[in-house]
Amino acid sequence: MDGSRQFSYMLQNGDVKVLMNLEWRKRLSGNLYGAVFLDAGNVWNSEDWTLSADDIDDGADDDTYEFIDAWNELFSGWKFRARNFFKQLATGTGIGLRYDLDFLVLRVDWGFGLHLPYDTGHGGYFNIPRFKDMHTLHIAIGYPF
Repeated sequence: MDGSRQFSYMLQNGDVKVLMNLEWRKRLSGNLYGAVFLDAGNVWNSEDWTLSADDIDDGADDDTYEFIDAWNELFSGWKFRARNFFKQLATGTGIGLRYDLDFLVLRVDWGFGLHLPYDTGHGGYFNIPRFKDMHTLHIAIGYPF
């Protein structure tokens, strides 16, 4: 496997995952329900993914050191540490409609981000910079969990 494939493969992995969903539904009419929900979660690694020049086979030139610095900066906060748990937990909330067809449920949700688990330049728990970036519409089939 060449280095570029290995790099993209590793970017998609984590071995510690937390996912929490809380949803309250109320019948509006017939098979139509309203819902209010809160979601939280993230994916971490159980060990650090830092690199040194010794980990690179092609010798250490300036580009190698730039790559190593960028890699280590990107992955430095991805290790699971209990003391950072709530800070690194992404959270969102929202409202939605559920139409229950007995054999499947059609869902429309309007979700609002509350906290991103990385630095956005805004302090505090509600750290999403702009309102237009904090909400999205989802259409789905089946329950979310």
